[in-house]
Amino acid sequence: MNKSTAAVVLGTIKYGDNSLITNCYTLEHGLQSYLLKGVLSKGKKPFSKSLFEPLTLLDLQAPKNKEGKIGYIKEAALLHPYFSIPFDLRKKALVFFLAEVLQQVIREEQQPNPHLFNFFIKRLLWLDQNYEIGLFHLKLMLDLTQFIGFYPNLNPSDFPYFDLESGCMVF
Repeated sequence: MNKSTAAVVLGTIKYGDNSLITNCYTLEHGLQSYLLKGVLSKGKKPFSKSLFEPLTLLDLQAPKNKEGKIGYIKEAALLHPYFSIPFDLRKKALVFFLAEVLQQVIREEQQPNPHLFNFFIKRLLWLDQNYEIGLFHLKLMLDLTQFIGFYPNLNPSDFPYFDLESGCMVF
């Protein structure tokens, strides 16, 4: 019996003529790779290719991959359908950029990290629900540094300058 897990699609790579390999960051298992056999073929497909667009939120039924192995997905469904990201070119471009950044940053994240996963979910839902995105990508990358170990020390916050060398606020 396969247990369902939430996942964020980080990206896909074409494999052969009609298959893809997708990298997903899952709540239960951390970073996982899956072979989507026949997803690009004509006729009956196991899944729609559109389910595996960058940073799509999915509900997957798939066993945990063995160390260094590629797994298979039994079932996949949207966890949360986006309402604005697929139709707003600014947001779509931002999602492609962030997917590339996240794929590089969490390359070694084999262990589950629920705080990091919930961080992704919360930020992606915010992006989908808000029209003005401003510097969303910069804020997300700055906040992501908390999870990868080099978040800047912004205390005391009344100091006017940030010293890049020491990573602290200075007078």
